[in-house]
Amino acid sequence: MTHLRQRMLDELQRRNYSQSTVRSYIFAVEDFTRYFHRSPERLGPEHIRQYQAYLFRKRKLSPGTIQGRTAALRFLFVKTLRRPYLPDDIPFPKRQRRLPTILDQQEVARLIDSAGNLMHRTMMMMLYATGWDLTFVATNQSALKSRPLRYFIPPSKSCGLHRVPKGGLTGAFWTGRRYHPFRDW
Repeated sequence: MTHLRQRMLDELQRRNYSQSTVRSYIFAVEDFTRYFHRSPERLGPEHIRQYQAYLFRKRKLSPGTIQGRTAALRFLFVKTLRRPYLPDDIPFPKRQRRLPTILDQQEVARLIDSAGNLMHRTMMMMLYATGWDLTFVATNQSALKSRPLRYFIPPSKSCGLHRVPKGGLTGAFWTGRRYHPFRDW
């Protein structure tokens, strides 16, 4: 084991990085070193730019993978080698944002009608009406069942506690009448 690799491992352990992060950072630095056939101590920001271009053009890696490799190189140069680099010297590639799939009225109606029982049907309508995703409902079952007249939604990263009244779109099922997602608006 080289002296530089041991220093990097010590820095990663000192900062309590997870084992998977340590493995991926070591792999990224090894790949960087193999590409230039030199020790990273003798390489600089221009080499990182060349390496990023190589990862995009020749290896055709995704921006997310290259961001992970860039994070490893930033850690190596800034934390392990203690070189004063600006963020512009080691830039992160921009990720493409995917737009969500928009369902038309018939697809939404078929989706809601496909629910097997009243509880699932109500949950599907609430998801659609409020714009929540399925992972929220799956992880917060107790919050959704907490009060008879309101759904209490716990705070998230972007907003605080919400109180959504039962009724409206879901009220049809509490009273037992048939609900049509677009006719009842």
